[in-house]
Amino acid sequence: MKNFQQKTFRLLVVAYLIGCLSAGLVFAQNTTPKTLEPSMFSGNARLAYEVAQKYPTVLSQMRCYCGCETPGVDHTSLLSCFVDKHGANCMICQEEALMAAKLHEEGKPITEIRAAIDSKFGKNN
Repeated sequence: MKNFQQKTFRLLVVAYLIGCLSAGLVFAQNTTPKTLEPSMFSGNARLAYEVAQKYPTVLSQMRCYCGCETPGVDHTSLLSCFVDKHGANCMICQEEALMAAKLHEEGKPITEIRAAIDSKFGKNN
């Protein structure tokens, strides 16, 4: 009987941990910042905001190379550039977003997209 109780307890612990992990993933997905409405903009700015709205998870994993990560500016990723009007006036942000979308739509993995953006826009280039 003791073995049965130990197995039951272990199963309950595993189920609890799986539930916690699942809740964490749902929370993480729901904490993606909301971007501005693309219809507020035109041209490449509009396209970039559409990309940010369509692929927030991709852009949230990319670094922005325009310099907006400086102290006092709350941009933590490329996605951050599209939660305010910064992305509308920044050609680097727009180009990075459009490039990320193109590579994502080609089926490239995040690591490859990030490497391509880092290579093209990195400050050492």
